[in-house]
Amino acid sequence: MLTDRRGHAISTVEPRAAVALDEAIAHLVGRRSALTPTLARVRELDPDCVMGQVLTGMMGCGVRKLSGLEAAREAYAAAAAQRDQVSARERLYVDVLESAIAREPDAVVERLSAILEHCPTDLLASVLLQGELFWTGDMQRAEAESARVDAFWCSSIEGYADWLALRAFDLEETGDLALAERLGRESVERDPNNLWGAHSVAHVLEMKGESAEGIRWLDELKGGWDAGGPMKYHLWWHRCLCHIEQGQFEAALEIHDTWIRNSELPFQKALPDFYLDIQNGASNLIRLELQGIDVGERWQVLANAIEGSWDDLSNPFTTLHVAMVLAATGQLGRQQALLNNVNALASEQQSALARTYRGVPVVLEFIAAHRAGRHQQVVACGASSRASLWQLGGSHAQRDVLFQLLFDSARRCQDYALITSIHSDLERIGFVHPLGRVAYRDAA
Repeated sequence: MLTDRRGHAISTVEPRAAVALDEAIAHLVGRRSALTPTLARVRELDPDCVMGQVLTGMMGCGVRKLSGLEAAREAYAAAAAQRDQVSARERLYVDVLESAIAREPDAVVERLSAILEHCPTDLLASVLLQGELFWTGDMQRAEAESARVDAFWCSSIEGYADWLALRAFDLEETGDLALAERLGRESVERDPNNLWGAHSVAHVLEMKGESAEGIRWLDELKGGWDAGGPMKYHLWWHRCLCHIEQGQFEAALEIHDTWIRNSELPFQKALPDFYLDIQNGASNLIRLELQGIDVGERWQVLANAIEGSWDDLSNPFTTLHVAMVLAATGQLGRQQALLNNVNALASEQQSALARTYRGVPVVLEFIAAHRAGRHQQVVACGASSRASLWQLGGSHAQRDVLFQLLFDSARRCQDYALITSIHSDLERIGFVHPLGRVAYRDAA
């Protein structure tokens, strides 16, 4: 029987396809750019390999754009044709892909959880599950799921460093910063090129307000990022957060132009509107502008990138950042069209995707109002939206840009009650000494 490196069956008649599939899973877990060509090799060696088609389909869904669904559907059709010939675990993965294409996150989560019930060290299932829960804002469930299978892991199991990194991120997002930092650092000690481990510790340091240590941490590890996929650009975004916190705005702008929005980078040239890059870019520019920095024509560069997909409603958190770009570049007609489309989607009764968008309209309104200088409107929107921002997905560090916008308007309106409430929100979320951070310091 052919298996992956953790002993899970791979249904294929071609041993070389099994080896390539195992490598592809490792690349996916490790956030490495070799995933795409390795998956292509699996399909070339055995087009009927169900898990090869499942991973291909999940990558199509993973770009979180309508444009990725066509390839995902083709992969699903190929996998479904072989569904009755494979293991129970692999059949569940076919079902996971079906739910992902239908954009039913609850079903995706339940089916991945079912895989882990029987295969607790299936690292692929854990990574996909964490990702799905991350984008629906339910990191409490993510931490509970990883805690449930943690006892099955030990250092002798292949991928242990990746497991530590995954567990660390769940713990950071749910408030156990000390254990998260310990596990994240151990994952990098075991594998210095572990991007998710570097990422988990970067989040911890952001929450603790240790920006100088964040710069040192990322600087020591950046030499191991060459094989990384888009996650390496997100690590550079974390570096920007640290520089902004240190008042080193030119350094943040230089990183922005080199790593966050650089059309000469092969990945950004191939996928100019990749959702994480748009989030990184818009969020970084907002933070710099809130510090009084003139970002020049950089907003227009982002506007050019989203020209063909600004109205794609596949991911609520991306939609918020698209709204930031439209507002910053004065595209008032598109701003209104985006809000109308989101309202229409959010009003659907039976759509799982609609449920994830129901908190978006009020946030789109305060993003537009802040750009227009209507700070009283921002304050009014903030009163009704603060408690539910987590439902939009993303991390504490990423959603902080929304709190910064609310706080800036509260400060301008001298709304000390809202300032106090936001301070309490940030402490409850897990930020250490939030009013000591640069975005909040002046109103302390």
